[in-house]
Amino acid sequence: MRETHQVASYLRDLSRRYVEAPVEADKQRSGLTVPQISVIAMLFDSGPQSLRELSGSLGLSHSTVSGIVDRLERRGLVRRDTDETDRRRTSISVTAAVDRYAREDLGRQQVGRLLPIMRSATAAERKVIADGLRTLHDLAQRT
Repeated sequence: MRETHQVASYLRDLSRRYVEAPVEADKQRSGLTVPQISVIAMLFDSGPQSLRELSGSLGLSHSTVSGIVDRLERRGLVRRDTDETDRRRTSISVTAAVDRYAREDLGRQQVGRLLPIMRSATAAERKVIADGLRTLHDLAQRT
């Protein structure tokens, strides 16, 4: 059990430093609210969704999500597209700029923060790090 707590502690610390810190900095710069970021993240991770699907995924009311989407749409961060087969259905997705930022810039920021650490490691240490994280990832996928 002690090892499990130690691994969890390491993961929390690394997540704070290399995932949450860049996201928090972006949040401060962007002026987005946590619910707005949640909508963008859900759409980025899961792809286009209807307002009903998005509300269900986030566990928020239809009217709350509708307001969030309206504000994000005005800022050019999400778009609504009418379904060609059913004109009553609208699909919400992130814009190309948001998609590009999430795929390229955010990843670059996270890698950029890790790069000096990985450069300071020996080749053997880098292999141990990669192998250990891959093993943890693979085990998590099986459960």
